[in-house]
Amino acid sequence: MKTRERLFVYGALLACIILALRPQFAATAAASTRSASAMVGAEPVSARIATCDVYELVEKFVTGERFDAPRKAEEERIRLRMKPLEDELVALENELKDADPKDEAAQEKARTFQRKRSEFALLRGKAQQDYTDFVAKQYVNAFEEVKSSAAAVAERLGYTHVIASRTAEKEIKTTDPERLVEAFLGRPITVAPEGSDITEEVKADLKLD
Repeated sequence: MKTRERLFVYGALLACIILALRPQFAATAAASTRSASAMVGAEPVSARIATCDVYELVEKFVTGERFDAPRKAEEERIRLRMKPLEDELVALENELKDADPKDEAAQEKARTFQRKRSEFALLRGKAQQDYTDFVAKQYVNAFEEVKSSAAAVAERLGYTHVIASRTAEKEIKTTDPERLVEAFLGRPITVAPEGSDITEEVKADLKLD
């Protein structure tokens, strides 16, 4: 995975993951609370909170073989889509190198070259956007799978809430102010009981090792 691909959606991903996780993981707790309230004299269910490094797991998913192969296939599809026009431009450019600028046929060919170059620029811009959208969709799909797995693992282990947070061992190395803010947002939990992080369990559930 190229650095530019990771950075494209990482800021938006970091900003939305925590918000996106809350409804999913809070649903179990809400359902349990309603059931408990329905029982006369029942004690309210105590919250048990776990943490999970969703960011690491999403990136492992996207950079893994399962997502890498389709990404390479998309790159090749885009390349083949652009190749005919690119080859045509190269051929026209070579023909114009030794052409007489005063020759009418050469002038017409130069106008064709300019028109084709504009078409190629538009096609390249569209291709770049298509590829960006493709990679972004991969991140969203990976996030949904990680989120579902974390919910299942949390239920199995008896947790009512899961908060997406980088683990304490993840050292902040960036010096870019924007990346620093993202790093801070990715660490909403500063103190947690030992053993309450379920990242490894979710990683095993997703077979990401």
